[in-house]
Amino acid sequence: ELADLQARLAVKRKEFRDDWTAHDLPLQAARDMRYKLAIATVIGAHPYYGGQSWVRPRGWGRFLTRWSSLVYDPELGQPGSNVPLVVEADRPLWWEGLARERVADAGRRQLVVHLVNPPRSDTIDVQGRDQMPIPVDDATVRACVPEGQVVTGVLLLDPDAEPDAVPLAWTALDGWAVVRVPRVALWSMVVFEF
Repeated sequence: ELADLQARLAVKRKEFRDDWTAHDLPLQAARDMRYKLAIATVIGAHPYYGGQSWVRPRGWGRFLTRWSSLVYDPELGQPGSNVPLVVEADRPLWWEGLARERVADAGRRQLVVHLVNPPRSDTIDVQGRDQMPIPVDDATVRACVPEGQVVTGVLLLDPDAEPDAVPLAWTALDGWAVVRVPRVALWSMVVFEF
């Protein structure tokens, strides 16, 4: 009987942990927590202890660990004026001012373009607050390739996608590298490697 009771208790604990984020927490609806974590990460802030565990699906901690150099590297900076960017989509995406440049080593540089799909409304903790934004499909990102450099690859990173990193095909067009981003659900990163 004790073993049966312990097994049932373990199941209940797991159900409680898995369901905890579904409970209504004042000002911390699932959508709002996801935006809080995404925007904080884009600007380089580390999540507070366990903060990413509130976000569903729960792969964000793994994602942030795997790709930490693209969001937390102290050498990340604003791209120079010689790397203009253009993002085009059917609906607005937040991206301006959110690009970062990283010198990975003497021969490799990365341009990180954060794409954030804005929430449906700018209110929090109201009826219907858990509505996620409608995904933006088929956005185009263009980055000017600095003179003397060559694009060696482009990755699309998304903490909610499986797999979380997908190589993107890119085309060269008059000194620009152009990629098509199939979908931005909430937050994605396009990483150009030079």
